[in-house]
Amino acid sequence: MLSARKDLCTGCGACTAVCPTGAISLDGGTARIDQSRCIGCQACARACPKGAIRAKEVPVSATSNLRDDLVHLQAEVQNLTRRLEALERKRKGK
Repeated sequence: MLSARKDLCTGCGACTAVCPTGAISLDGGTARIDQSRCIGCQACARACPKGAIRAKEVPVSATSNLRDDLVHLQAEVQNLTRRLEALERKRKGK
């Protein structure tokens, strides 16, 4: 998880320019990271000339919740894949 330090951010926009998911916006002249869109690639942290973007430590309890979410998402992906395959077979008339 990444966060932008308002006390260091100058609002130069270097981070917004390199973010592959568009997770960073400038709000009031400082970077704001939308955690729901951030993939944690740290391109923004490398691009920031002031070192204002840093990784935040994630508590162990949050990590276990993430593991549970990952297991659920993997099952959901498998389910959706099966459904798509069935629809494709139906579309082809098999």
